[in-house]
Amino acid sequence: MTEMFIKPKLLPFRVSSYSAAAPVPDRRVGHLDEWTALDAFAREEGIDLDMGDASVESLDVRLSSLPPAQASELLKDIAVYLGETVISRAPKCSWLLDGNGYPTLDIPNGDRWDVIKFCHWREQGAPSRLLDGVLEIATRGEGGA
Repeated sequence: MTEMFIKPKLLPFRVSSYSAAAPVPDRRVGHLDEWTALDAFAREEGIDLDMGDASVESLDVRLSSLPPAQASELLKDIAVYLGETVISRAPKCSWLLDGNGYPTLDIPNGDRWDVIKFCHWREQGAPSRLLDGVLEIATRGEGGA
C-alpha cells in the first residue's frame, strides 16, 4: 500500500484553540481540500467548530447517533479535525495518508493509527470520547497512557 507523508507546512489546519500560536489559515491537502461534509453538518446541528473541547464533545454526541450511510465523508472530515487537535497536543505525532487517502496518525513509538477506524468504532458504540481515545493512542509514543 502506497503511503504519502504530509509535510508539516501542508497540514490541514482548521482549529488552533490548543495552540499558543495565532490561528493558521486553512491549508488543505489533496482529497482533504474541502470540509464540506463537516461544515454542512456543523451548521445543521448548530455546532461551532472553533470552540475546542466543546466542539469535540458536540461532534462526539452526534456521531454516536449518525446512520452509517451518512457518516463516510463526515468521518473523514472529523478525523482530520481530531487529528490536528491531537498533533497540537502531541506534537511528536505526524500525519500520513494511506493508499486509500485516509488520514492516519504516525505515532513516535512506531504505531500508526487510522483515525477513521477509531471514528467508526465510536460510531458503533465504543465507550470512550473521541478526543480522549485518539489522544490516548497518540501519547503512547510519548510515554503516556
